[in-house]
Amino acid sequence: MRRSGTGSAACGGSILALLLLTAAFAPWLASQPPAAQDLALRLEGPTASHPLGRDDLGRDVLSRLIWGARMSLPLGLVVVAISVLAGTLLGAAAGYAGGRTDAAISAVAELLLAFPGILLAISLVAVLGPRMSNLVVALSLIGWVGFALVSRGETLRLKRQPFLEAARSSGATGSRVVFRHLMPHLVGPVTVQAALGLGGVVMAEAGLSFLGLGVPPPSASWGGMLRDGTQNLLDAPRLAVAPGAAIFLTVLAAQLLGDGMRRRLLSGAELGAPARRFAPGSGPLRGGGGS
Repeated sequence: MRRSGTGSAACGGSILALLLLTAAFAPWLASQPPAAQDLALRLEGPTASHPLGRDDLGRDVLSRLIWGARMSLPLGLVVVAISVLAGTLLGAAAGYAGGRTDAAISAVAELLLAFPGILLAISLVAVLGPRMSNLVVALSLIGWVGFALVSRGETLRLKRQPFLEAARSSGATGSRVVFRHLMPHLVGPVTVQAALGLGGVVMAEAGLSFLGLGVPPPSASWGGMLRDGTQNLLDAPRLAVAPGAAIFLTVLAAQLLGDGMRRRLLSGAELGAPARRFAPGSGPLRGGGGS
């Protein structure tokens, strides 16, 4: 008997909630403006007023770390939301309609899967330019594929279930069957995918920012802080450790939340809740954002 996963889901959800609250209250939690410089005190070590010290431009590291959460986490949530909406609708349409619709959507998904996600994101951002809106567009264009695979596989499993046959027999249109009868059964698997995908998006954004393709300075982002910190690894390793730890904690929390939710869905299926089972043909869960 599988464990319900309540503990890991609660732990991951609590950490993510704390990080989101930190991002929401960044203007009140940060003791210094994130872009305020004091070159005379560059690379200053930790003090009472600056617990994580200052970076190579004399900026408060803790304040920039807090403001970095305000950049990375909302971007991840927006990308996941867009990917969930687009991927679930396209996957459900492909699985339910079949034929040319399924072939066309599957061909586009397979084309995107043929390229490493991070390389495709780098190419898109390099063409569009390093801006917040372009990051959202690039990561969303990649992220919907994983959700489409999950929803398509679940739709294929549910397509011949008696309740859908009854809905069609009663004269319900295809769109009503999908939105009224099919979509509620996709919520569970897609929610698990979204939790796992959030960590992938945060990692992808950090990777792009590390390469100089994220939000341009002086805006604070964890990936940008990590890139700047690597230039002073011998003098001040904390400049790289702090943003790296923030990225690690966020990804770990998303994985704990997703894994806990997956276990609960599987335990619900064992207890006879067919609408909460994963589709056998949906394949492994894939994190959104090209992770």
